[in-house]
Amino acid sequence: AAGFLLPLLFLIGFNILDTKIHTKQQILEGMPEASVIAEIPVNHQENAMVHPNDFSVFAESFRILSSNLKYLLKAKEVQIGGVILVTSSVKGEGKTTISMNTALTLAGKNKVIIVGADIRNPQLHRFVPGKNVGLTDYLVSEETVPDTFIIPSKVNENLDVLFSGQIAPNPNDLLDMNKFNALIEYLKTQYEYVVLDSAPVMLVSDTLH
Repeated sequence: AAGFLLPLLFLIGFNILDTKIHTKQQILEGMPEASVIAEIPVNHQENAMVHPNDFSVFAESFRILSSNLKYLLKAKEVQIGGVILVTSSVKGEGKTTISMNTALTLAGKNKVIIVGADIRNPQLHRFVPGKNVGLTDYLVSEETVPDTFIIPSKVNENLDVLFSGQIAPNPNDLLDMNKFNALIEYLKTQYEYVVLDSAPVMLVSDTLH
């Protein structure tokens, strides 16, 4: 009896304590109104990036994601400067990997910029080499346009990068500035897609709606 009950109790306890999401069906059961636009498989390769001739399941999942994003933006009648914000619930979920590969996939035939809006824990430098100068430096500067802070990614000729810049003690205050809203509006006129790699606590401005 003990040999039968102990494994049964273990399995029941394991299922009760398991709070992770394993399938999109679990999301849709809990949030029927949610739109699951893609499923990205786990890639254990460090700093995994999608390349033009990459036909792996990992790469194809990002192509599906990009196609669905384009469809959603067109459905919302966004003609130019589509803004895509990528965030996560906690640190370490792969937010920057998703942001970077989404930007790379969109940059296949479009002019794209990825913005490091995660000021507390910037990670874009893992994918693109460059100096730690960017968003925060622009927001506290007297510059009215961010062109001098934007650099080519060197991984795709259609992709530019605006790094997070210096780590700020008050990231929410900086991102809530009118200058940040003006920055997004400016980037929308210069690029077909703006991808924001954002911290979970970022305040979503009216500009992103």
